[in-house]
Amino acid sequence: MHWRTAHVERPWKESFPYHISRGLRSGDDGDGEEDRGGEEERRPGKQIGDLLKPYLTSESKILMLGCGNSNMSEQMYRHGFEDILNVDISENLLEKLRQRLSASAPRMRWQYANASALDFPEKSFDVIIDKGTFDAMEQNKPLVAAAFREAHRTLRPGGFLISVTFNSALQRVENQLRQADDWGDCRTVVFERPAQKQRYYLHACQREQ
Repeated sequence: MHWRTAHVERPWKESFPYHISRGLRSGDDGDGEEDRGGEEERRPGKQIGDLLKPYLTSESKILMLGCGNSNMSEQMYRHGFEDILNVDISENLLEKLRQRLSASAPRMRWQYANASALDFPEKSFDVIIDKGTFDAMEQNKPLVAAAFREAHRTLRPGGFLISVTFNSALQRVENQLRQADDWGDCRTVVFERPAQKQRYYLHACQREQ
């Protein structure tokens, strides 16, 4: 089960395949200096779907946090991951997505939500996916810390927060997520855009039981 890397309005503006550079422990900043925490994760594959699918099942309740203009949810839906709630702070954007996709993806939903103050009960989701939303918020430290806490609160025990970012594990996991709440195991995979050698990170952190 594979799907091509989605078009992402924030932070990337084109669609392209990824390849994995190497697996790291969550405390490794990518320069060989490893800090604490995490389990080494090595996964073969050339598409972002290869990195996401170990954390998903067809029954997963998925929150796409700050969906933007991404077509990642659409691609996931086509591959059997249908219980997706897309949230964003742009009502205009959400309405356009509803109009375009509601017929072809009847189980998918779109809802206004503020990532730092989610209007969902505790333990609502199996998987929460962030792909640039935290990056866009991180200059406002209290705001992004609140978003981290909300992600933790609304995940079920054993569920995963998946963050696709420019930030290494040292920054995103150790200095941000673990400072905001009590996360369990975190795993990090580094991948690159081959043409530009731009390094990206996918961090998967589990809410403890």
